[in-house]
Amino acid sequence: MANTGQPKAGGSQFFIVTRNKVRLPNKYSLFGYVIAGQDVAKAIEQLPSDAGDDGPPKEPVIVTKVTIEER
Repeated sequence: MANTGQPKAGGSQFFIVTRNKVRLPNKYSLFGYVIAGQDVAKAIEQLPSDAGDDGPPKEPVIVTKVTIEER
């Protein structure tokens, strides 16, 4: 989950990382791994972006459900 780096600044912006060995800054919280729906993550990755391979899609992507389970 992205944040400003300030205490208790976590928000609703999050990243779905689809490549191995990608490092996000330590100030971001890691929730876990995509274990189902990898096809959806890959489809989002293929959407056009103004920022090349590392940017968000030009059009908003709405995630309607995420399930986080402790393992």
